[in-house]
Amino acid sequence: VLQIGRDVFIDNWMIARALDEFDSNGPAINAQGGLREAALYAWGERLFTPLLHAALAAYQSEWDADFLADRKQVFPDVDFDTLEVSDPDRRSQVRGYLGTVEAQLGLGQDFLGGAQADGWDIHVWGMVWMIHSALPALMPIVETFPRLVDWYEQMSALGTGIRLDADIEIAWEALKEGPARSLPETSDHEPGPMGWRGGRHFCGVSGSRQRIRPSARGGSGAGGAGRGANVRRVCSGVVPPIWLPLKTARLVRL
Repeated sequence: VLQIGRDVFIDNWMIARALDEFDSNGPAINAQGGLREAALYAWGERLFTPLLHAALAAYQSEWDADFLADRKQVFPDVDFDTLEVSDPDRRSQVRGYLGTVEAQLGLGQDFLGGAQADGWDIHVWGMVWMIHSALPALMPIVETFPRLVDWYEQMSALGTGIRLDADIEIAWEALKEGPARSLPETSDHEPGPMGWRGGRHFCGVSGSRQRIRPSARGGSGAGGAGRGANVRRVCSGVVPPIWLPLKTARLVRL
């Protein structure tokens, strides 16, 4: 999730488009063209599914009843009762997808899309980061791919500046005081993962709550590192524009 003033962008692709739209000084993040970007987005959703199931299997026993019920609402197509931590089919899927990344890195390029990192690398890096940070049982699979390991470390070293955790009051102040932005020009016929959806508010009525839910089987809903997470907020009169990929999520009033 990326907040720029009053605007909140959800999903890796929306964040990339926002950065490309509002700061054109650097190299483009979505540099491969709409069709190739959308194809990798769909591929990433397929990889995310076994990772999601692995995470749900590993952590659902630690959640209280209310939070578990909430997760079941967010992912209605997942049968929580049959999830297994060590599912051989799931591990095979992860091995196959990561093997594809290893093969791509074997084409003599530093990054997945070419000589510099772009949206392809960011999207896949997030999946490997998820394994590193939350799924240690899958780390032996990652470690069997030396080019993938080197690429992950190279990606992790990119960036400038120092991370600072901001208090929620700072974000609220930006929502209230930030300038309104005009909607980017985007055709209504643009493919789903690449489209903008502006002005979708989580709080149409002060005090109401809404949730992001995947729009189709296997979809991640709210993407990025917080994939699948629902968003709740009491507005107190503040109505921020929420930017979602078209056709990949729907809002459900609680």
